[in-house]
Amino acid sequence: MNMPGPEIDKLIKLFTDGNSSELYDRHCASIERLCANSTEGFAIQDLPKIQQILELTFGLILKGIEGLNYPACKLLRSMSMPFLHRASTDEINLLGNVERILSAIGKAFSSGFPRDVQMAAAEMLRVFSSANSSRPSALEIASVSLDTANVGSSVRQFLLNQRLIQQSHVIRAIINGLKIALQDSDEVLAISLMSTLLSISYLPANCQHIVESGILSCTPSLLSFGFKHELTSVTVEVLWNLLEHDQEIGKHLIMDSSLGTYEVAVDVTLKEKEVASNERSHHSLTYALTSLFKSVLELGSREVDKELRNNTLVVINLMLFRSSQLAGAFASAGLFEASLAVSCAPECCNGMPYVKPWALSTEELDFELKLLCWSLSAAGCVSQPSLFSSAKTAGLMPTLMQYLDYSSLTPAVQRWNADRSSSLRCSALSLLYKLAPVFPEEYLAVGGISVLLNFLRSSTNTSHVESGLRHLHALSIATPAVAENLGEQGAIPLVLDLAKPGTGLQDKLRQTSLQLLSVMCESALENQRRLRKVQGVAVLLSLLSEACTLDPTLPSSLVLATLNAIWNCIVPDKKNLAHFLVSDGLDLLLNLIEKGHRSHMPLALSLMADMLQNPRALPFFHQWRSELNQQTAGHLLITFWKEEDGLRGMTVNGILANTSQPLRGLDKRTAWIAHESVVYGNLSPERRAELTAIIEACTGENILAKIFSVFKLVGMGTLNYLSLEDQAMLCLIEKYVKFSQGDLWRKIKSEFEDEGMRPTAADRERLAAGIELCEHLAQAVRDAQHSVLDRHVGSLKDQEKKFFEGMQAQRKLEQDMRFYQKDKSQLTLAEIREAKQKKEQMLKNSHNLSHFTEEVDQSIVS
Repeated sequence: MNMPGPEIDKLIKLFTDGNSSELYDRHCASIERLCANSTEGFAIQDLPKIQQILELTFGLILKGIEGLNYPACKLLRSMSMPFLHRASTDEINLLGNVERILSAIGKAFSSGFPRDVQMAAAEMLRVFSSANSSRPSALEIASVSLDTANVGSSVRQFLLNQRLIQQSHVIRAIINGLKIALQDSDEVLAISLMSTLLSISYLPANCQHIVESGILSCTPSLLSFGFKHELTSVTVEVLWNLLEHDQEIGKHLIMDSSLGTYEVAVDVTLKEKEVASNERSHHSLTYALTSLFKSVLELGSREVDKELRNNTLVVINLMLFRSSQLAGAFASAGLFEASLAVSCAPECCNGMPYVKPWALSTEELDFELKLLCWSLSAAGCVSQPSLFSSAKTAGLMPTLMQYLDYSSLTPAVQRWNADRSSSLRCSALSLLYKLAPVFPEEYLAVGGISVLLNFLRSSTNTSHVESGLRHLHALSIATPAVAENLGEQGAIPLVLDLAKPGTGLQDKLRQTSLQLLSVMCESALENQRRLRKVQGVAVLLSLLSEACTLDPTLPSSLVLATLNAIWNCIVPDKKNLAHFLVSDGLDLLLNLIEKGHRSHMPLALSLMADMLQNPRALPFFHQWRSELNQQTAGHLLITFWKEEDGLRGMTVNGILANTSQPLRGLDKRTAWIAHESVVYGNLSPERRAELTAIIEACTGENILAKIFSVFKLVGMGTLNYLSLEDQAMLCLIEKYVKFSQGDLWRKIKSEFEDEGMRPTAADRERLAAGIELCEHLAQAVRDAQHSVLDRHVGSLKDQEKKFFEGMQAQRKLEQDMRFYQKDKSQLTLAEIREAKQKKEQMLKNSHNLSHFTEEVDQSIVS
């Protein structure tokens, strides 16, 4: 049942009419009757009138009128019911009514309102923000938006209510009320307000508003009630949501990490400010969280205590993730001593005095504690290298190593079940990935390389093996001496076994293996010799052969890793390169360029260019013939040049089109070229993003530069076997660098003009000379192309003339054969030989006629 609008108007008149404005008992009775008649909630279109009643009631309460608290609370609780729609357009046209009434409810948190009214207001906002206790899961919230959610669904209602709360600015009123509650030591009200903030803190926009409203300045006081207090656990949950959803919270953490709570929460005297200033380090958020963690670690034994302990560590880890500068503040508060004690106990220490002997069991919550303390300790060492001395004393790195050393598993490691042991190994690998490049001396001192190589040889978990390879890869980049150490300890055969075809391993694992192999050979030249001794060149050749058979419609990270490994492992070593060439390696590379995806081309061409710097590679380039159409390598590269030419319009009918900016062309397509994109729809978002990034990195300018480099090394004059059409295109390719320089001069001139700068006379003269030289070269190239193509046309005419002469001779022979021929049995041997030769010539001319007709037709079409 819902009270009609006229009845609400009478109630408003009861408050405002001069004759009844002081009949407070009637006011209370009318409000209670309004709530009793609105058990289903209020209509959206009536909310302005309800707001007026609420504000009038609040005004009387502030005046000290007794008896209105209960009706006001009842009215607020009635507002927590879903608002009714009398028309289908109410939700679209009347949302402003909801925003305004939420703002009016926020006034209840001002100073002077009784606690029960504020509690009722907090409860109303809490119920409203959770869409009447139907908050969807985090996955549902993340997967849809307000615009895409289904109309009428609980997800859409939740998102809409959350947005209305943000737009009403009631969040700032809640936090102001929270500060007043802390000032008055009203724990019950503080819990209610924090619970309301918790229900609001599930969307990034609301979290940002909460942070900007000053919640961080209140947090240390909220955490000071002890770990058994309900307010503490609610505050930790709110902090978790804020740190997870607000990307910009880091700057607020830095500003607020050293602020005293009492100082910012309320107005105090100058003397009190000085006292608070002197005790800031003991009232900061970092100190409060550290004290909370230590106390619950030492004294907490209940399951809820352990959950709070772990949640506190999650919050601390998120704070360091958002702002690594807080590591120093946490170190000053003594956090890392406790986290290191938990991290290394019982593997390398007993954890005293922070860890009780019974505290570290193998239960789920203690297992989570182990992982969280590992992560926290590693993050602290990376952010504050000075902390590593404490980590070294506690034995952090040896502790992590124990979980990777299959040869000597200690009882502390064996106490975990199989699943948790696997998770701990995965975490150990991840943390060593961060720690080892920063502290390589300690890593090598504890025998990290030998332990990890043995782990890779023994492990059957491919994800662990991949993590170990990534770890060694990062370490080899950060510390080149590690690459030599890896080679000495036999890492190359292990890596080759993981990378070679036919093992059934995932491409990602094989790719990581090749990346490690590439870094090892690049950083330590002796590893290139070791690679040759263990038949590594043959393995890389088999990988290149496999790359030619992959799907040509998609780029492949494995192919790129293979090319990079060949570049770093084979090309710098002359013996490796000779072995590669005589084993048809350059042929395979050209096959990959011809058959593979276009995005592989820049790296493949760069690799080929480096190979061609060795004169022994040139014959292999000239002798290659395509398996598809027997084309030469030079014609293949010119074909790819023409594709980019078709996208820009650099030439028209083989002649340079734009002599002012030759490489820019006509700025339009002159030929249809298929657009490169990821065409498969069943790819994961991560896989699609990876492939798209590879495609976008392959620019046309990059390909043109690589093709020029290859032709420059081969020698433009050594390609006489190419057709005259290809040689005309070579005239343009030969001047690629000069034309690029001309484009650069034009760009510099344009930048000067855009910025209003006037170069000196000498600079202007140099700019004009560079641009003019480019234009003269372009005209010269155009003339050269005309000359070559004229010769091509002339050769076609000569072929055509020869064709018609042969055709006439053929017709004459055919006419002669129609007449009676002398009996060959009576011919002399000379006459028989002459007749036989004429017949063979006729048949040969007939074949040549058909073949030449096809060539003429093709030239006319082109």
